[in-house]
Amino acid sequence: MPPLVRKHKKKVVIFSDSPDWHAKNLKDQLSKKNLDARFVSLSGCRINTCNNCGAISLSFSDTCMSCGGKLKDTNKESKFDKNPSERTIEVKAEEVK
Repeated sequence: MPPLVRKHKKKVVIFSDSPDWHAKNLKDQLSKKNLDARFVSLSGCRINTCNNCGAISLSFSDTCMSCGGKLKDTNKESKFDKNPSERTIEVKAEEVK
């Protein structure tokens, strides 16, 4: 039986203000797994955290999609604006096989 072939590639975001050879290699490897990887500048993102459940949102909404609580705009604190490549943000991710 032939392997399952997707019509559309799943999309993956790689946050990087200046993609180096590591990021470009990651993009190439993801492409081999039939994933469409795109680079997005971290400094151009709005990062919010939920005051109620702690979820992280990268959208421009003021309401948490998980619990409906109020989102706190971390960009107003400007800790990500100055040197975004020097910061670490932990997010939950699914394993790509």
